[in-house]
Amino acid sequence: MGWQNTMTMSLAIATVTCTGASHPRPALTHDVLHAVNGGLILETTTGNTYANDDLVGGVIDIGGRKLLVESIKHEGPVVLFGVEVELPEGKREEFCNPDPDGNRLALAVEHSDGSVEMVCSSGAMGKCVRWGYAPPVDDSAKSPRRQLYEACVRMVRADYGGDGTSWTRDGTRISFCDALGVYPCPHELELEAAWSDAGAVCVHNPRIEELGSLAELEDRYPRLQEKTGTRCTLAWARSHDALLFTRMVARN
Repeated sequence: MGWQNTMTMSLAIATVTCTGASHPRPALTHDVLHAVNGGLILETTTGNTYANDDLVGGVIDIGGRKLLVESIKHEGPVVLFGVEVELPEGKREEFCNPDPDGNRLALAVEHSDGSVEMVCSSGAMGKCVRWGYAPPVDDSAKSPRRQLYEACVRMVRADYGGDGTSWTRDGTRISFCDALGVYPCPHELELEAAWSDAGAVCVHNPRIEELGSLAELEDRYPRLQEKTGTRCTLAWARSHDALLFTRMVARN
C-alpha cells in the first residue's frame, strides 16, 4: 500500500443507558472509557463491559448533554458511529457535519492523558483515525504511533507552526506517505512539506499560496527559517525526524 490520496469533547461519562428494543439495559455509572480505532469500550464498576455494537440504541450523558448512538459502521478495524444530540423538548440534531462523502459519522479518540474525545469524520482527527493512524490505548505521549497520529492531525490542518493555526481550506486534496510504513514512501518525490507532531519539519511549497507564502511562514515561525523551498527534500526531512510527507498536488 503506497501513497494515500484524499479529499479532504472530552467525554466525562456520567451515565450510559442502553435501550435495546427487546432487552433494555440499566444505566451504567462510574465507567472507565477507552477508545480503540474509533470505537468505544465501557467498563463498569460492576465488572460489565460494553463495546461498539452494544452501544447502539444507547444514550451517553455527558455533563447533561445527551448523545444518542443511532448506528454503527465498521471499516476494517475502524469503528464509526451515527450520533445525534438530544436537545430540550425532545428535539434532536446531528452531532457531526457531513464529511467529503456526505456522511455524518463520529469516532472516539483517546488522548495520552487517558481522556476520550468524540470527533467527526469531517475533521482532522477523524480522518487520521480512518487512515490507520489511531493512537493506541494507554499509550505514552511520545510513542511512535502517538506521534504519527499527532503529525497526521498537523498535516491535515496544514498546521505548519504547531500552534493550531490552519493554513488550508476544507475540501483541499492532499497526497501523503509516512515513515512508519502505513503508506510507504517512494524513493524520490517532490515534497509539499514534511511533518512531525510539532508541525512542519520543512515546507517546500505552501499548500495554498494565497493563505501564506514561504516568507510569511518563516516570519511567523522562526524555526522554519532555512527549512523552506528547495532545501525541503525527502532525504533532508527523513534525516530531521519527519514522520509524514505530503507531495505536490495540482490545484485548480
